[in-house]
Amino acid sequence: MRADCHFPVTIAVCSDIAIGKEVNNPKPIIGENVIFTITASNIGTTSFHNVSISEMLPSGYQYVIATVSSGDYNSINGVWNISDIAAGATEKLMLTAKVMGIGDYLNIAYLSASTPTDYNPDNNRAEATVVPVGVIIYNAVSANGDGLNDYFKIEGLEHYPDNTVEIYNRWGAKIYETKSYGLNNNVFRGISNGKLTIKKEKQVPVGTYFYILRYKSNEGSRIEKSGYLYVN
Repeated sequence: MRADCHFPVTIAVCSDIAIGKEVNNPKPIIGENVIFTITASNIGTTSFHNVSISEMLPSGYQYVIATVSSGDYNSINGVWNISDIAAGATEKLMLTAKVMGIGDYLNIAYLSASTPTDYNPDNNRAEATVVPVGVIIYNAVSANGDGLNDYFKIEGLEHYPDNTVEIYNRWGAKIYETKSYGLNNNVFRGISNGKLTIKKEKQVPVGTYFYILRYKSNEGSRIEKSGYLYVN
């Protein structure tokens, strides 16, 4: 009679690429540049060839510039191509992007192709994100329907729905006020909302006005910004 014997077998992974990612500033001001650092490390014992890493910026960023230690990065399709990564080597992509007021901020990089194939998927993906702070105020309104500066734009204010906006003319008369500015198309398009000097729902005269924006930050503090607004 023959007895079957079973012995544990350890399989060594000879080909393995690990993807890493970090961002230099996790809480940037809207409109500020951040730098994502993406690494591709060959932690196996054999060289890799024809490596492709997907690194497409999501809608919350605007591409500025990229530098690579090896290969090339295509900002159109978001692919970083590397011809060779030797065993034990690490290649790096530094991607600079402008933080927009709205959009998706979760930035994901992943290994999409390589020769030989990497059969360990556990470290083939990395991500980094930011939480934008602050707002950008555009101080011109051209309410002529051409799609450019048609309203008083405050980029990033949708992150702070607890807000108020007041607008005054040069004599100090309030011609517009609202709460939750920017939500549900609640914006100033050069139209008075019914104060003493200008009739309700009438176009205000061309000229320079003064705005006061107040909003509550995510940390609970009250922030006030003011300045001039030109209506054409």
